[in-house]
Amino acid sequence: MLTESYYMLNIPIATLIIIMVLWSAMSVPVFIVIRRLGLSPWWNVMHIVPFYGGLILLWIVALKRWPEHSVDPVEVFE
Repeated sequence: MLTESYYMLNIPIATLIIIMVLWSAMSVPVFIVIRRLGLSPWWNVMHIVPFYGGLILLWIVALKRWPEHSVDPVEVFE
């Protein structure tokens, strides 16, 4: 018979809710920066991967050539 020790993800629901709220709060600014760089919005999913996803995304953003013109913030969400 399986007991709780066999489950890999024994995470309380409150912790999962906090993680989802924090991820949602981070995804909006990351989406705006990625959109201004002209990258696909799917790169936003990279920061779901703990530590390495954010690190890889940071290197991509740092090494990408930034556009010279400014973008209206309302235009980003269109």
